[in-house]
Formats: sequence, C-alpha cells, structure tokens
Amino acid sequence: MAVGQIVDFAYPTEASTAFAIRLGQPASNGVGPDRDIVAFLRACPHMGCPIVKINVDKGVLGPCGCHRSRFDLTDGGRQIVGHASQSLVQITLEVEDDRLFAVGLGGLPYGHAMEASR
Repeated sequence: MAVGQIVDFAYPTEASTAFAIRLGQPASNGVGPDRDIVAFLRACPHMGCPIVKINVDKGVLGPCGCHRSRFDLTDGGRQIVGHASQSLVQITLEVEDDRLFAVGLGGLPYGHAMEASR
C-alpha cells in the first residue's frame, strides 16, 4: 500500500462504508512496519452523515457534509472541529503475510444498537 493510498471497503456490514489509508507518519493504533496504516468508518459520529473528503497531506478526514466536523486520522480519529462530540470509529486492523484484515471496532457506529452481554 503506497503512502496516501485509500482503500474503500465495507465493514462491519455490507451497508457500512469504511476506508484504510497509509498516512506516511505513525498514527494511533496504526499497523504495518511504520505504524502508519489506519482504518475508519466514513460515518460521522454526530449524526451518521457520510464523510468523503480526506486531506492526505494533513491526515484529516472531513469536513462532514452535514455539520462540517473534521477528524485527525493520526490521533485515533479525534474530532478537531465541528458538531461531533466523539471521535470517528476506528477499525482495528491486523497484518498477516502483508495482507490487512479488519478485526474489530474501537467504538459504537452511529445508528447501531449495543448488544447486551448474556
């Protein structure tokens, strides 16, 4: 995966849009030899609006088309401006034989109910 390359995929369901990116600088929870590959859901945590624009040079996702929130991809998707009150949902990645695998979520996606433990 080249620096700045964005790979879109569906996770955790077919209806969920997500992306992985190699930032070219170490990132919170980053994987790979340089700890610079991260993945996030594209849904804004404020109201679930899709976020399309990524400023690769600055490692920023946003603005959200609904309320202009922006998020720092190098810092775990931390909200840096806008109406969102929490960070983006980061996808936990694992690398095996130079392949990336999405293996979990670091938060609750907007609009998804929590499952009760039994």
